[in-house]
Amino acid sequence: MLIDIVILPPESIRAKVGKKISFVAKNYPHNYVVDNIKLIPHLSLFHLRILKSKLDKLEQMVETVVGKYKSFQLKSVGFVKYDKDLVLQFRISKPATLSKLNRDIIQRCHKFRTGELLSWYKDYPFPRLDKLYIKKYGSYWSTGKNFDPHFTMVKYKFVDDGSRMTKKMGNFGFKFLADTVAVCEINKHGQVIKILKKFKLKA
Repeated sequence: MLIDIVILPPESIRAKVGKKISFVAKNYPHNYVVDNIKLIPHLSLFHLRILKSKLDKLEQMVETVVGKYKSFQLKSVGFVKYDKDLVLQFRISKPATLSKLNRDIIQRCHKFRTGELLSWYKDYPFPRLDKLYIKKYGSYWSTGKNFDPHFTMVKYKFVDDGSRMTKKMGNFGFKFLADTVAVCEINKHGQVIKILKKFKLKA
């Protein structure tokens, strides 16, 4: 199984961003759009490949880690395009509590992983630091210096369309109380296709 441990925004926020990005992206060719129907908006904390037989133990560990934390505020800090990867993302604020939660989740949960996250890792010329992350944690996404909080919303097909969609988003933004961590199933693009179990942070 491909798993992502995530901050799951409230349903109202997921619906709001899903509706907006669906409207903006509908006339532009894309590989996927995170519409809150087929794909669910989320903030990734740790991606891993895991055997289904280990899922219960992983969920127990996540519950243990989450139990140490109080809920905290997050907000969007811009909508940006990355033409190298052809993706559009909401950048998210990075309070110290979020960074600590990311580190704790990775340190306590990476032992449950089974090999590397994706098969193409072995043939890709990663930078040295990313190779070290993959060797230790199975993935370089959201690990160490690569932890850059965001919601990925669209993977588009043509470079010029990234600028056009970004302009149409305007100053659209949001804020929310981060009070839920979830273990989710993801696809090969790292996008959430199913919420498996939710855990509440302390009020």
